[in-house]
Amino acid sequence: MKFTISSAAALLSLASSALAAQQSRPFYLVAVSHFAAINNTAFVACHEGAAIEGFCVGQKIPKTKAEAATYRLNNTKQNPDEGLLSYQLVGNKFKVWEPMSLSHDVATNVAIPLFMPSDEGQQVGFDEHGLMYMKTYINDMVNPPHAVKPKKLYRWYTCTTLYSSYEYHTLAWVTGKSPPEVS
Repeated sequence: MKFTISSAAALLSLASSALAAQQSRPFYLVAVSHFAAINNTAFVACHEGAAIEGFCVGQKIPKTKAEAATYRLNNTKQNPDEGLLSYQLVGNKFKVWEPMSLSHDVATNVAIPLFMPSDEGQQVGFDEHGLMYMKTYINDMVNPPHAVKPKKLYRWYTCTTLYSSYEYHTLAWVTGKSPPEVS
């Protein structure tokens, strides 16, 4: 099922360090889809492994903060609408912000977005409509490949995914123009 992702709240930036990096206010990630079962559902963090969380399809837009996961965008003053999407994992005696990265399997064109402890992650952005995208700077559909003006890509799907023996209905990114491959 293809759809786009929207933030349910404005991305207002707050300074969080002495560096140029900032962190937005918390927001929900909400599916915008022509499929009624998915449309207006908030994504919730779901356990995928030790300190690893995925994006599971949750319930309709929550009425309280406790009903869905909240996310933040770690960005810069120069570009407040793009940066690392992060989730705060809270444990018994710790709290850690985890950036989103993509987990690829060479046997498929589907990549699973995951939150895990790291200093690096996948850059995302939010357009003027609040829809989440990733950018490309290369056209490799021609020979030889060449650099292009940045192009926003919206290749989000919900799929049944398997990661570290956990099967869920989660957010997925397709790495090409084709729909998700099904074996």
